[in-house]
Amino acid sequence: MSARRGAGSWTLPSPRDPSMRACYHACVQPDWTPEEQELVRRFARGIVDRGMAMPATLFLESVRPLHFVGGNFLHFLSPMAGLIVPRWELDQLGTLLENREAVPYLVEVIERLENEREAAARAAKRARRAAGQVPQRRRWRFWRRGATRAPEPGTPPPEPPGPVSR
Repeated sequence: MSARRGAGSWTLPSPRDPSMRACYHACVQPDWTPEEQELVRRFARGIVDRGMAMPATLFLESVRPLHFVGGNFLHFLSPMAGLIVPRWELDQLGTLLENREAVPYLVEVIERLENEREAAARAAKRARRAAGQVPQRRRWRFWRRGATRAPEPGTPPPEPPGPVSR
């Protein structure tokens, strides 16, 4: 397994060694099966529907180096969390998160679904506004919020306050 180089120095095999490629890249799977894609889409849809796309993306990007630990943690939690979510889905998601490419793929799907949701909301709002169902937003200016109306023409202006007596 290991090659000997020089007197008394041992080195680890190279990842380019064909016999060791399976060991180094066991968790790398560039092509996703349809079941895995559906699982990731369902998980991402749940995140986006709850309005947690940004916090989830931030969390996933920050713990990307710990993807393997996260996958194993899901396996650890599956007996207890199986009461809320089907256990086989947690096991599949845990196995999927052990994959090195899973976190970037999950973040990409979350961002794509969030962009689609925002575009649909904007289009629906434009359609409602064009149909006259949503009034135009009133634009308040900070200097007019507490302002009173101008006096009617012909009325004398209010007298200024007199000197303050102590």
